[in-house]
Amino acid sequence: MSKLTKKRACPAVGRQITSAECGEHRGSKYQCPAACPFSPFASANYTQLLELEAAVDKASMIRIDQDAPDRAALAREIHRASNSPLPHALHALIVWRFVFETDAQGQSCAQRWERAGFSGLKNDGRVLLRAKMKLRIVLLEVHRVLDSEQVEVVDLLDAAPVPFIIRDRGFASSACRFATGLTWSYALPHYHRMCGSAILFQEIADLEPVEILHEVVRHLGGPTGEPAMRRWVAEHFARVSNALNAVGIERRRLMFAQIDAKFGKVVYELKRPFAECVAALDTLPDVEEDELADGEQREGFADARVWFASEADPTLAAATAPGAEVILGRVLLGQSHWRLEAMGAERIARLRQQFETHLGDRVHFTGERLDDLGQSIADKDPKTDRSLIPPRLLENPQVIKLATSRIPVPVTPTTKDALANETFAAMDREFLEHPVPALDGETPRAAAKNPALRAKLLRLMKNRVRATDERNLDTGSDQDMNWMLRELQLDEILFDAPPAGRQSKAFTTGALADGELPLPDDEADETVAYPMNPDLPPAPPLPKRPFTDVEIEKRLRAAVEGFERAADASAALETDGCTLLGDVDEVTMGLVADDAFPFLVPLLLQIWQVFVPRDTRGYNLTRGDLRAGILRESTALTKTFGQITPAAFDRHLDRGAQPALARAMVAQILSLAELQPRGTELAPEQLAVMSAVVCAVIEELDHAQRAHSR
Repeated sequence: MSKLTKKRACPAVGRQITSAECGEHRGSKYQCPAACPFSPFASANYTQLLELEAAVDKASMIRIDQDAPDRAALAREIHRASNSPLPHALHALIVWRFVFETDAQGQSCAQRWERAGFSGLKNDGRVLLRAKMKLRIVLLEVHRVLDSEQVEVVDLLDAAPVPFIIRDRGFASSACRFATGLTWSYALPHYHRMCGSAILFQEIADLEPVEILHEVVRHLGGPTGEPAMRRWVAEHFARVSNALNAVGIERRRLMFAQIDAKFGKVVYELKRPFAECVAALDTLPDVEEDELADGEQREGFADARVWFASEADPTLAAATAPGAEVILGRVLLGQSHWRLEAMGAERIARLRQQFETHLGDRVHFTGERLDDLGQSIADKDPKTDRSLIPPRLLENPQVIKLATSRIPVPVTPTTKDALANETFAAMDREFLEHPVPALDGETPRAAAKNPALRAKLLRLMKNRVRATDERNLDTGSDQDMNWMLRELQLDEILFDAPPAGRQSKAFTTGALADGELPLPDDEADETVAYPMNPDLPPAPPLPKRPFTDVEIEKRLRAAVEGFERAADASAALETDGCTLLGDVDEVTMGLVADDAFPFLVPLLLQIWQVFVPRDTRGYNLTRGDLRAGILRESTALTKTFGQITPAAFDRHLDRGAQPALARAMVAQILSLAELQPRGTELAPEQLAVMSAVVCAVIEELDHAQRAHSR
């Protein structure tokens, strides 16, 4: 029985249907349940959905190019966006041009394609594209990480936010409760998808994330009412991102301007014997022995002491953790000179005064140096465009007070991680009982009983929960804050902690406006191919048949003329906007050995120049396409190298788009392997992977050049 007539039970219509009927109507005419084993939109078939997304994205980019009234202008826009330092720029441009921008008839590029019947797409692709056409800007707040693929979120831009599920492996691998990001999202039948990257929001005192966004949009001249604001942000996503980046940098600069992060060093010459001075120092109850670092020993110091802050000095002795002793500074002991070190101008002054009072004429001051580390850090921050920053968002910068403390070693042996967890737990317990400036000086327990302070308490505890989740993600610990939320009766923000054992991938949730996110891991680079320098003429169309050996030799000979080294050719292509070498290097990290990749560079240059002759432009490949192609070829060629005959290997190459070119490149790899000195030979598996890389690049370049020359 053929595939077309094979029957399957359809839960949507309650009868047996053919696979052809299933493929033509699932998700469109037939509303498939979440457990349907045949639908790519079913929860269990997420990997199929990713493959479908990649294919639809590729077809969409080709449609954008074909649909553009001025293709050269579009190419220039894409070139500028792809070379922008802003990671959102290219995706934001493509989304705007495809989904949101409309013509005189009010039709978007996607709608014009829909009106033409979505030529080139099958039913699954049409269903997915209709879903993506409803893409909208969202301000996501994470509530729960359900498993390795699903995250429960709310859209804070909705008047009455309702939880929904985002399915994304990269997001789920590192999302933290109450992290907030501005991004795009669309709904599929059983879950939502993120689309592209996200702008993470930083914590700003007394302001909710929605208020922060409204301030930025208002300042940049946009509307703050729904739904106009969502559309405006979609059009000006890059400007909003730049504004939030500037806010993060300037608030950081203001924070460091206030911080006492001056690291002081004060040097004294000994006027009495070394032993006498040490004996006098060791009579102080606040001084204890300390260990020298390797660098300090190389400087010639013989010993060290740590000087604790006096309990009579509450300003300096406020311990950072229960049982911890606050350190005033250190004393490095040399045979002829001693050096005091402390963090903070106030501390170094206190330490110097106490040291000189106690040691008296045994020592003589010879010099002092103060390095402002805070200012040094702030000076390294990039310059910002202050015109992008709403003044209100620079109010009340964070105030940080530095303190160094030492925690006593527990009597019962324990691990470093366990000790850290116990310390944080003790700090959390004390936090509930101490006044907090952000709560108008009330303790968290008191604020929980005061309705006027509840909103501030909720904001404070959300940030504390998020910080704990981030620390767990970074360190692998499993500290949980939910007991505090229960004691404070903050049930509205009480959600299960994320699963243990996660590894952070692309969606990081650090200081929110200080950094941008790349695409989530399973969407990474699955945007669209983009052209190199639009000022160059396009590469000539490929012949309808594969290249012959003679054509390959002729193109390669023309390509290498004028270049003595591969590095010169590589630099010239990079100048023209070709990103192939960097993209392949990135996607093969961990797949191609570091000492093997240099062998690939001249081969990749040759392949590019066969498809794109010198002084012409082609289309750069997306990393998503490269990754998929390399994995596909790796699987096939690894089996070929180890198990199949040379004839079978030839047949595999014959099935490709450019058999002669693939044979020539693989032959070079095998020749290079034979020339390696004994003991440095490349393993057969590595040869297979390198061959897979060149074959995949050939296949993807052939597809891209043909698709864009239609």
